Parts: sequence; C-alpha cells; structure tokens
Amino acid sequence: MLAAQKKTGNNCSMDSTEEILLLLAEALDTPVGARLVNKIRALLCNFEGIESSVDTTSEIPKSLLADILQRSNQWPKETRLLFVSHQVSRLSLFFYHTAGDSEKWNPLQGSLENFRCRNRRVETWQDEAPYPPPEAVLAWLKQ
Repeated sequence: MLAAQKKTGNNCSMDSTEEILLLLAEALDTPVGARLVNKIRALLCNFEGIESSVDTTSEIPKSLLADILQRSNQWPKETRLLFVSHQVSRLSLFFYHTAGDSEKWNPLQGSLENFRCRNRRVETWQDEAPYPPPEAVLAWLKQ
C-alpha cells in the first residue's frame, strides 16, 4: 500500500477520495449529511477494484465523487443533501454489472473484492440499466 493512502475504519484503502469525502461532509454540514457521507464511504469501499472495468478515467469512483462535490456547491445548502443523494443513486458505476458462479454482485450488500473471492469465475459488463436501480440506492442511502 502506498504511504499516501489511508485506511478507513472498514479496511478500505482510500487516498484523495477521503479528502473529497471530508469536503463533502463540510458542504453538507448536518447530522443527516454526516450519515450520508458515511454511506457514500461504505459504497465506495464496496466498489473498490471496479477501476479495472470502467471505460474512462472520469468513471473512476474518485472522479465521480469529485464531480458531485463540485456541482453540489452550486446548490443552496437546504437542497444540497437531496442533490448529492440523487447524484450518488445515479452513478455510472451502477451500470457496470458483475456476476459470479451463481449470483450477481450487489454493491449495496458487500464489496466487490469479497464477491470476487467467493466466486471462481467473475465477469463484469456494462449494461443499459443500472443495478441496483436508483430507487433502491436512495432507500439504502436513507437507512
């Protein structure tokens, strides 16, 4: 692991992504916002390793999060939380589907790394429909 990387409490390696999350927490600046940032952190940890499957560097989780942060600052503070939740639920990462021996990976339920360890053969492809759907992601973010 690079010296510049940090370990978060859930054993997910994070580098500048953690800095972006801290800035996002400052931008949201409420207890609900802090919970949302923790959910986003967990989601990004679950997606760790997807970088090898995405089409462009703009789809790397850190890039997507930086874009959301930048655009969130254009929204009034009262609606910023809704904007961030909406954007996270529609990340392009959800269009990358991964399936293993007999199951499909759900990024809301566990990490890609653990999924790959449990399955001998894993395939990732880009689909026309997100999985899970945005409504399920929004519900998960609100838990």
